[in-house]
Amino acid sequence: MKLNILIATMFLFSCHNDHLNNRYDQTFVEEKVTAFLSNTEVIGEKKKFSFSDSSIYEVEAIFLGKVKIGPITKIKIVNITHFTGLYRDALRARSEILVFHEDNEIMGKYEVGSLGNLPTEIISESKLLFWPKGACDLKTTIDFSGGPPNVLFVKCTEKGGSLYKWWYYQ
Repeated sequence: MKLNILIATMFLFSCHNDHLNNRYDQTFVEEKVTAFLSNTEVIGEKKKFSFSDSSIYEVEAIFLGKVKIGPITKIKIVNITHFTGLYRDALRARSEILVFHEDNEIMGKYEVGSLGNLPTEIISESKLLFWPKGACDLKTTIDFSGGPPNVLFVKCTEKGGSLYKWWYYQ
């Protein structure tokens, strides 16, 4: 019985901690990344941001570059990784692709899970290259010429891959 109460208490506190981090995620990341984009045009430039409460919450942003989505319109692609946890040697990571208008206003995002699922580079004026690391052995090219796709399908093996939904910010 005591073990059940201990496990339930640990679960509640771990969820509470994640809830605090999630409460600050959107505003914190948008503000910091927008400021970062205002000061960089350097492809591959990295910037780390930290938010401090009772746990560790860090965000790493990498400017991947600009992608053409129409005859003259370009959008900016930024890889984002969130690191959270109570201890530096036991952090969890989750990643997303943030998409901004050229004036640094956020358009939307794809939540892609782990670090290895982020795009690795822009390979033409309108195409992103995904080369998932780990157990995946296939590269995927995604065309953004018609705007951000509603769903990304990133191949992993000949038998399958991962789907990522577009989350549009309004």
